Amino acid sequence: MTALTSSSRRPLLRLLPLLLLLPLLVGCHKASQQEEEETPAPRIVSLVPSVTNQIYDLACDSLLVGCTSYCTKAIADSVPIVGSAIQTNLELLIAQRPTLVFASDFTDPQTISALENAGIEVIQFTNPASYDAIQAQYRQIAEIVGASDRAEAQLAEINQRVDWLKELNAARPWHPRAFMQIAFDPLFGASTSTYMNDLITFSGCTNIVTMAGNGQLSLEYVVEQDPEVLFLITNHGSESGSEESWHKLRSVTAVQQSAYCPLPGEIVSQPTPQHFVDALQLMTDYLSE
Repeated sequence: MTALTSSSRRPLLRLLPLLLLLPLLVGCHKASQQEEEETPAPRIVSLVPSVTNQIYDLACDSLLVGCTSYCTKAIADSVPIVGSAIQTNLELLIAQRPTLVFASDFTDPQTISALENAGIEVIQFTNPASYDAIQAQYRQIAEIVGASDRAEAQLAEINQRVDWLKELNAARPWHPRAFMQIAFDPLFGASTSTYMNDLITFSGCTNIVTMAGNGQLSLEYVVEQDPEVLFLITNHGSESGSEESWHKLRSVTAVQQSAYCPLPGEIVSQPTPQHFVDALQLMTDYLSE
């Protein structure tokens, strides 16, 4: 092999600094490409209180730039209120410069159209019909906000607790007929097409409402089915969920035995995985007394 002379080595020595810098230059180019390709974090307005709670559960509340008057956690953090769960101040909402809006079945279709025409992405959520649907919705939200790993870890822990409560309730000798009241006047109860039906069955009870739909019923129907337990959802101090509403129905077994289990609406009426297991725990505790 021919040895390099000093004269032939000089050009290589001149190129050596450039050769040493080459990996750094390539690395910087790749880094700049990655920065360009990274999607900026979404600016989210949530018009669904239960979805707002799930964003908090996922520790992604910093993404919120707007909420409803029912989103208590967000309001406490001074997130701007852009309306209620039903009515939206469109001008105020758009002023928050959102890139993504979470809407519900109750959101006015004209509001959704106006937002989409303004170039704002809208994702509309339906009310979950089961506990499985609650979990699916949680996973969907987690994927959007980039917290899928956290969601799976949380769901594993929550599901372990749900399974334990189900086993506990199945082993209990008393499996009463139950009615879960959503409102009293007019009367609405948890039908078979709601996640609340899962709460009733997971608690070891039998739901006296055997039909799907919105759950509007007559008092005569409830008297005829004769529930042994009344789960009463209370909403923001409303008297419609109180025991006094039922006192005149003395022929109902639950009324005779004062078998009333109050459930806070801010938990039961806002379906999240955490709220579901918390509600199931309250029901289990009552039935185990």
